[in-house]
Amino acid sequence: MPVRVRWRRGIRTTRSDSPSWPKPTGGRRRPTAETLVESAYYEAQTVAGKKAENALEAGEYPRAELLSYVASVHASYARFQVTQKEAFFSAMRAGLRAHRYAKQAYELDPEFYDIYVGLGAFNFFTGSLPGILKPFAFLIGARGNKETGFEQLGIAREKSRYSRTEARTVSYTAFLEDGQYAAAFDLFEGLRADYPGNQVFFIWATDWFLRQGRVSSALNYFDRVARDESDSRPRMAQYALLEKAGIEHAMSRRAAAQATIERIRQLSGRDPLLFKKLTRLEARLRR
Repeated sequence: MPVRVRWRRGIRTTRSDSPSWPKPTGGRRRPTAETLVESAYYEAQTVAGKKAENALEAGEYPRAELLSYVASVHASYARFQVTQKEAFFSAMRAGLRAHRYAKQAYELDPEFYDIYVGLGAFNFFTGSLPGILKPFAFLIGARGNKETGFEQLGIAREKSRYSRTEARTVSYTAFLEDGQYAAAFDLFEGLRADYPGNQVFFIWATDWFLRQGRVSSALNYFDRVARDESDSRPRMAQYALLEKAGIEHAMSRRAAAQATIERIRQLSGRDPLLFKKLTRLEARLRR
C-alpha cells in the first residue's frame, strides 16, 4: 500500500510523520503501576499528536512555533522509548522525525532559540555514538557533531524563551555523558535551587557521585542536605536521607541504613510515595 503524502502550506508530511502511538499490551493481567503510567503517557502523546495535527492544519499560529511543538512531541516519545522501554529503534526513528521538524523551524526562523534544545540534543547524542554504531546511524541519517550540540545547547540556555529549563536539563545529561562532571554539577545545583521541592534531583545526585566512584562523598552530601533542609523542608530532608539509606544498603551496611531510616521517621511529615519506598527498602534490609 503506497504511503499517502500530504502537503500543509509548504510542510510536506506523511503518515509516518504522525505515528499512531502504541499502547502497552497486558492482556487480562492486572495492571501494575508501571503499565498505568505507560498507558497514561501514550494517551497524553496521542492527545499531543492530535493537537499538533490540528494546529498545522489550521495554520493560525507562527509556523516556527508549531513546528517546534511537533518536534517536541516526537522528541518526548523518543526519550520515553529509550529510558522506559529500551526500544532503541523506535526511539531513533522518533528522534529523526523530531530533528526533521526542528530543522524546518530553524530554517524558517534561525532566531527562534527554543528549537536549539532539540537541535543541540540531536547533534550531541548522535555525535557521541560509539564508533561501532556510527556507520549504522549514518545510513539512516542520524549524523551529528558533538561540539555543535554543546554550542546549540548553550544558546538555548541563554536565549530561548520557553525552553531554558529544558535546555539546562538536557545540557546536564550531555555534560554528564561527556564526563564533564563539574559543569554538570553546576547545572544540577542551579536547578535544585530553582526547584527546591523536587526530590528527583537527589536521584540525579546519586548517579553523579556513583559514576565517579565517590561513595563516601555521596553519603556526606546527603547527610549535609538533610541537616540543611530538616527545619524548612523536612520532606526534602527525608528524601535526601532515603538516598543515603539506599546507598548504605547497596554497600551492605545494614546497621547504618537502618539508623538512617530511623532518622527519616523522626522527621515531621509523611509523604505517601516516600514511605512506600521506605517500606520497600526496609523489606530488602530484612532479607
